[in-house]
Amino acid sequence: MERVRKDPGEVNSWGFHWARSDPQDETTEQQGWLQGSTLASSDWEITPEGATLEITEETNSQQETLVQLSGGQPGRQYRVKNTVVSASGAIGVKSLLLTIANS
Repeated sequence: MERVRKDPGEVNSWGFHWARSDPQDETTEQQGWLQGSTLASSDWEITPEGATLEITEETNSQQETLVQLSGGQPGRQYRVKNTVVSASGAIGVKSLLLTIANS
């Protein structure tokens, strides 16, 4: 699980490239989790429920999912989970552990 930090006043986007085996390698085409398929749907969830961290926008392509987040309580950690379904019916789940910086 990737760990990231966010300032409570910051509005920023995070996401996953589901076709890459190595998310840091943008130079080559890779098969990754999608194995040549495309994304059919994407759902984002924040836990704990009732959190002050909010999803302000979701953007999806055939291979990548992005979520824009705002707010959050200083010092709190949130799990931001992305569940996707590929065109071939496979289900994938990836998560971020987001810590809100103390202001």
